[in-house]
Amino acid sequence: MKLINLTMTTKTCTSRIGIAALLFFFVLNCKAQTSVSLRSQWLDPTNLFTEDKPTGEFSTEFSVGGSWSLYFYYAHDLKNLTPIYLIGGVNHTHESEKADSLVFARQEARMIPKRSRVIFVSYQYSETIDKLSWIQPVITWNWNFLRRPSNSVHTFTAEISPWMSIQRGDRYQDGGFINVQYNYTKHLDKWIFSGNLKTIAVKVVEKDWDAFVLGEVLDLSAEFVPLKTTLDIVLNRPIITDEDNDLGFTIGIIKEF
Repeated sequence: MKLINLTMTTKTCTSRIGIAALLFFFVLNCKAQTSVSLRSQWLDPTNLFTEDKPTGEFSTEFSVGGSWSLYFYYAHDLKNLTPIYLIGGVNHTHESEKADSLVFARQEARMIPKRSRVIFVSYQYSETIDKLSWIQPVITWNWNFLRRPSNSVHTFTAEISPWMSIQRGDRYQDGGFINVQYNYTKHLDKWIFSGNLKTIAVKVVEKDWDAFVLGEVLDLSAEFVPLKTTLDIVLNRPIITDEDNDLGFTIGIIKEF
């Protein structure tokens, strides 16, 4: 019996190492944006709901040609050493031909599109929500405004997303959200400061229960460009909800590679 368990464990470890090596190969050989972060508690993908546990996160997005890219995200509970959340999906981005120049101090100008549209289709899995998994498309529209030339950007965003649980029967969770947000980003010589204010409405439907939540999220960040390191602070509060509506506070450190 012990031999069988050992064999199964070895096979499982080998498969996990193989998947990790394959992901690492893609990251190295593609145009990738990879980051790791530490947060005081876990924030769900909407940033409106939290789980009170210190969290380590890994995310990477790499281009696979043209306007297509692949995205992977993993969150881990650092206190109990257990998984929290997993996202894997594909992005398609369309940017307008019209663009303005964003000037960095003592750096070359960068072109910012006036408009963009992103379609993201993903598989998501939660270890802490009854091990449920979902298929979720997200459509995002961005409008950027800035003076020419400039070192700051004003962005207005609208986003809509339905999701459907893969599990059915007695335990499932369907729903969706819609949000609008305003973002201001200031680029300096060695720093990038950003503030984002979002209003979001979320609908959750289960077999014997459903809920509607309207909330506000304020995200403030400061990035030290030479080290590619960001301090991120998120304040969130459900305004209309049947559950607890206390103000939430999450602080995190993000390192990009």
